[in-house]
Amino acid sequence: MLKPEDITAIIDTREQHPLTLELDTIPGTLATGDYSVRGLEDLLTVERKSLDDLLGCMTSGRPRFERELKRMQAYDFRCVVVEADWQDLVKGRYRSRMQPAAATHTIASWTSLFNVPFQLWT
Repeated sequence: MLKPEDITAIIDTREQHPLTLELDTIPGTLATGDYSVRGLEDLLTVERKSLDDLLGCMTSGRPRFERELKRMQAYDFRCVVVEADWQDLVKGRYRSRMQPAAATHTIASWTSLFNVPFQLWT
């Protein structure tokens, strides 16, 4: 059984404000996503978004982000972690003109279309 001390997380070098993890970490260049695990780079990817960044991905950055979601389909373990509470999205507590219903429906659509789960987490 793996213990946390046996796991080394890879943080993509393009990640501007990396999470502080309770694991050993190393910088690396990942083909897709912001985080992975050493030795599992071809199996596991995590894309991290702030709420405002996610809203940008739903509007002007949509084509690029949908290409990212498509690439994520090649991984056995994948998810998008959004640093926000679901209520922040539902109540429109963000800087965008996008309506909350459109934003929540976009996440539901992406989850279904690309089979990539979204985890809102604070």
